[in-house]
Amino acid sequence: NGFAARLTQEEALALRGNAAVVDVFEDEPRKLDTISTSKFLGLSTAGGLWSKNIGGVAINGEDMVIGVVDGGIWPESPAFADRVDGAGVPTFDPAGTRVYGPPPATFKGGCQSGDGFVPATHCNNKLIGAKFFNSGFLATGAVQNWSEF
Repeated sequence: NGFAARLTQEEALALRGNAAVVDVFEDEPRKLDTISTSKFLGLSTAGGLWSKNIGGVAINGEDMVIGVVDGGIWPESPAFADRVDGAGVPTFDPAGTRVYGPPPATFKGGCQSGDGFVPATHCNNKLIGAKFFNSGFLATGAVQNWSEF
């Protein structure tokens, strides 16, 4: 279990010295490294998970939900399109072929409205859940601008 808190230097040192505390570290902004997750994880490479079969059926992550905690998403990115055009290129065009079915019946998440994020527009059969937790960011005093994420 973990939590985020705004602490003084003395409070952080006191927690770090507690034997019941595994670690204390300062939150820091990080640069996101990839929008091509399947390639980055080696899923689509030769010998990667997506090249494998079980009982003659290809395994491509059907009915798999992956949760990602990150610094924000750009829902308009082709990485989140649930359709492809005639050439197999991801698209948001309603005329494209839908390549993702609905979320598994066991999925309990959902999409939360936020500045610049409208679930009816931005969520689809690929981007099936989105929530934001910005208390830590706001505590820094930095100006929130949804277009930066």
